[in-house]
Parts: sequence; C-alpha cells; structure tokens
Amino acid sequence: MSENDLAVWNLVSDISQGLQMSFASIKAAISSLLDPDIIWDQQAQHEFMQTIDDSVDGLSDLTAVMTVAMRVESQSLAIHREPNSLQEILSQAQDQVQQRTPATTIVLTLPAEARMGYLDFAYFRMALCLLMEVLIGAGDRVMAVLSIQLLENSTGWKITFEGDFSGVRDLIGWFCYDAPDCALLPATVRPETRLKALTAYQLLRLHAIEMVTNGEGGDRKALTLHIPFEAEA
Repeated sequence: MSENDLAVWNLVSDISQGLQMSFASIKAAISSLLDPDIIWDQQAQHEFMQTIDDSVDGLSDLTAVMTVAMRVESQSLAIHREPNSLQEILSQAQDQVQQRTPATTIVLTLPAEARMGYLDFAYFRMALCLLMEVLIGAGDRVMAVLSIQLLENSTGWKITFEGDFSGVRDLIGWFCYDAPDCALLPATVRPETRLKALTAYQLLRLHAIEMVTNGEGGDRKALTLHIPFEAEA
C-alpha cells in the first residue's frame, strides 16, 4: 500500500470514528427525549429536536462526501459531462454554502453572458460547495467575506476566490501542487475538512481543472480555477 493510500484509509478511519461518536450522541439525545421521567417544556424540546435534526443533516452530508471520495479512489465514479451554465452552477453552490455558513458573506460576480461549460452539473457543483466550505471554515476563525468571480477569456473560464486566506494558506498550497496526495494534507486540519478538500480536488481533477494561487505563504489572497474549453473533447 502506498503512502497516499495509507493516508486515505487513515483519514477514513478517523472520519468513521467521529461518525460513530456523533451517532451515539444523537441516540443518547433521542433517548432523553423519550424518557418519561424527564419533563421538557415546549421551547426546550423544540430546540433540542432542532439540534438533533441539524446534527443528522451534517452527518448525512459528511457520509455523502466520504462515499464520493471512496468511489473516486476505487475509480468507480463516472462523471457525465454535458453543456451546463457555469453561472447557474455557481449560483446554486453559493446558495447552498451561504445557508450552511450564515456568518460569512459570499459575494458572487458573474458576467451577463458566458459560454456553456461541458461539465457534470451535480459533481461540479459539489466540488465548488466543498471548496467554498474549506476556504471559509478551515482556519482558526470563520472567514468574514468570500468573493467569487467568473471570467471568460480566449481559452476558457477563470473562477477566482478571494478572501482572508491566512488560516488556510497551507491548504491552498496543497490544492496547487502538480499532483497533491492525501499524505501531504496539513495534519493540523480537522479530518472532516481534509476529507472535503480531498474530495473537492478529486472532482475538479476529473473535470481537467487546474488550480493556481497568486502568492506564497501568508501572501496568498486568491485561488483561481482554470477551466479550459477543450474539456469538451
């Protein structure tokens, strides 16, 4: 087993242990609600049930990400490219992530018109959502503003993410390696964030998308995705 394969399986093991602990906590919370000896007022019961519901949603999302990551690793994930609007994909991704991270303002700038992209709508949107979540929440503090701009030039599209990347500079550097592997992901980053970063990179790579940054170390202020027109071939 290669170092990268070992790192992937160690990451899956860490995620699985976390899922087991979370499910146990949810089970204990539900048992408390069902206990006839515990008296709940209506507001407390509602808040407790809302917390459980949010936790289940989070676990479901994380399980879906892990499933996609494992399918990519086993080379069993097939993407289906067809003409799609990058503006629509970006808009939906922005809406989804904004709902999950209300403390961050996501500013999306789109051209009035743009050539269609030859992309898998669902998997490309998932890649963008995961990338945004990693950039917003992987550091010591939640990013206040994330700006995203779509531009079209003679060879393809550029999607540029800009913000305070001081807390995620190592992750951005990892994204921009020629062939990053799981073993090189920053060890200080939480397993859930590492999984999201790995899955986002895998999905973008399947679309032949290159990632570059505009600086080194703490000077990094932007991450750009280059999407070539020839991806239609």
